Amino acid sequence: MLNIEDGKPTRLQLPNALREAMLQADVSKSLVVLEGLYMLCFASGTWLTCDQIYRICRDNFGMSYQLVYQGLRQFLIFQRRKSERVAGKRGPRPYLYRIPHPDELMAEFEVQQTHSPHDELEKADLKSVSTYRRALHRKMFIRKWLENGGEGFVMSRKLMAKRLAVSVRTVRTYDKLLGHSHDPNYKEVPITSKNWFRLPRYKDKFDENGKRLPSRTWLKTHKYGDRESRNLPCVRYLAYKALNEGCDVYVVERLANTYYPYQKPDLSQFDSWDALSKHYAEEDARNAAGFYQDQDGSWYYQRK
Repeated sequence: MLNIEDGKPTRLQLPNALREAMLQADVSKSLVVLEGLYMLCFASGTWLTCDQIYRICRDNFGMSYQLVYQGLRQFLIFQRRKSERVAGKRGPRPYLYRIPHPDELMAEFEVQQTHSPHDELEKADLKSVSTYRRALHRKMFIRKWLENGGEGFVMSRKLMAKRLAVSVRTVRTYDKLLGHSHDPNYKEVPITSKNWFRLPRYKDKFDENGKRLPSRTWLKTHKYGDRESRNLPCVRYLAYKALNEGCDVYVVERLANTYYPYQKPDLSQFDSWDALSKHYAEEDARNAAGFYQDQDGSWYYQRK
């Protein structure tokens, strides 16, 4: 049974907030199966057997039987009941699974963001859970970049990993596979004789659970006449020693990166005064990734 609106088949939509809530609830396989049924414009309340759903998902998206079977085992999402007995047919009756409505899932997973955006996916994105997560990551990059007027956006990788229920290392792998790039951001605070004593006496290498802490803060020292600066642990004694040696001391903090949905060109190969070549190199990189600019200056994305 198809979802018909104004005489045309219309697909049901899952907002991104609901997608993220279901991924974090570890029902990713059910989510992928449900996205496939919605993409084919099946109406909520339709009852289908496991074999019917598998054939539909296999023929249209290339899903495996294991993905469909385990996805339908989440009875919190797919209600099931025995099919009616057919006269003259022996054997056990197959189970029927009900397609839920997005509003039912919003209430079930307690999603409060009613105006959450919805990213359109493609059939190739629903082959597996991995391709589904990677597609959501790609669409988020494109949407953020376009909303920012064609400029890079700042976001924590931990937040990216949390929304997809994966590790930070997996997010880095997605960025590499999708051709994303980033620019690091830093914050520098000068250290003088008036504030050096506020620095920590020791550097904490491990947290209370024994997990190694990332080195996001360090000292940068530079002495007049030296070509390069030195990076040191952010401790009080080293800052005091560097100040007595006549060095300029800064506390450097690593901030969230600025991300781009395309591979930025290496602008160091151009001369500092050659702004036109840098501009064309950036434009070629954007066009190669599918980003184009209208005459009014607004950006849009066109998948090749």
